[in-house]
Amino acid sequence: MESQLNCERVESFDGLSPWDVLARVQTHEPLLFLGSEQSPYSMLALSFDEEGRDEFMLEEARGTVDSKRLDGLPMTLGQIALLTYDAYNPWCGRASAPSRFFRVTRSLVWSSLTKKAYLCSEHGFEKAQYQVQWPIRAAASHVTLPPQSVDWKSTWTDSQYLEAVAQSLEDIREGRFYQINLLRYWQHQGDISRAYLLRRLKKFAGPFSAFIDLPDLGLVSWSPERFVRIFSAEEKLFIEAEPIKGTRPVSSDKVHDAALMEELKNSAKDKAELHMIVDLMRNDLQRLAVRGGVSVLDSGTLHSFPNVHHLVATVRGELKPGLRLDEVCRALCPGGSITGAPKREVMDVIHSREERERGYFMGNLWYKDAYSGHIDSSILIRTAVRQSTASWEYAAGSGITVKSHAYEELQEVLTKARIVLENPW
Repeated sequence: MESQLNCERVESFDGLSPWDVLARVQTHEPLLFLGSEQSPYSMLALSFDEEGRDEFMLEEARGTVDSKRLDGLPMTLGQIALLTYDAYNPWCGRASAPSRFFRVTRSLVWSSLTKKAYLCSEHGFEKAQYQVQWPIRAAASHVTLPPQSVDWKSTWTDSQYLEAVAQSLEDIREGRFYQINLLRYWQHQGDISRAYLLRRLKKFAGPFSAFIDLPDLGLVSWSPERFVRIFSAEEKLFIEAEPIKGTRPVSSDKVHDAALMEELKNSAKDKAELHMIVDLMRNDLQRLAVRGGVSVLDSGTLHSFPNVHHLVATVRGELKPGLRLDEVCRALCPGGSITGAPKREVMDVIHSREERERGYFMGNLWYKDAYSGHIDSSILIRTAVRQSTASWEYAAGSGITVKSHAYEELQEVLTKARIVLENPW
């Protein structure tokens, strides 16, 4: 397929941030964007089509391919899959939203490291269903929008959330499960402008952020969490997961912030929570790996993001040859860090305790490059979703273990909800 790809340097976009570029896209034009200033590479789809599930899922996972002609770009053109939490496991409950699949045939890609921008395209891009005008015109500098008022209302009161945590702690003490991730939801009735959401992305975006704005779907993800990536090295194919557990807020007071980071690094509760999920991911990856091919590369290192500090682990497996992405998803989805352990039991409890379907919340967003072979994915945490013309939802959760205290879990959830609740102006 490399012969179809054309990538040209676009010097007029060199040095621009993702938010500079997205602000130039007209509000009536479709938006399909992956990345942030924390990401090594970001991509804005300029021409793309919606396609069926099989085109994405039934292809063999092949990992990265070296290509000097691509100037080292892992992202050029390819496929994007938006998978719901309940797409691949019956214990999650009834699928409440359709998984969506897109093929990108023209894109603007830029590197946060080199500050270079590229226009990538392949033959026939002008026939795609969705089009963003190119060249993208600079926004008028004199246009300023008044602050928008967005009223997020929680579907649970604090008392109801604390009661759900207490029920979960009772289940843990009785031996029903070891850890469960519960979500709390917020809703806004009314439209939210693209400019408002871009401002929040600029402030809180994690390395796996995304922004989808289509007539029948809106999704803004501030996610800091990689689900899995698939890559090749030394003629072997690997899959690598990076589960996240443990949370402390970022403080503007440097002394207090350093104390919060030290507290997280030394927290027995948070370390235990992460170790349980690392063990779960080892078991999940073993279904896909060669015998003895799974190892823990990092049992937990502190990483800082715009809003929070987290502990992040790394688990790697050597993949069996010939696996399709469909088989990978069936073995791994939904992710262990947003379910709990043992996985099957807690998925059933989650469905009954949250009293709703999760849909896109805690699902996955995948990118598969058609030319470099690059495959990466995120878990849709810190995500807001619009499925109607004027109704949005946001979800935040925490992992509950036997060492949890209900009030501390409440504070963790509220910290994660600052992304939408805090005034960005």
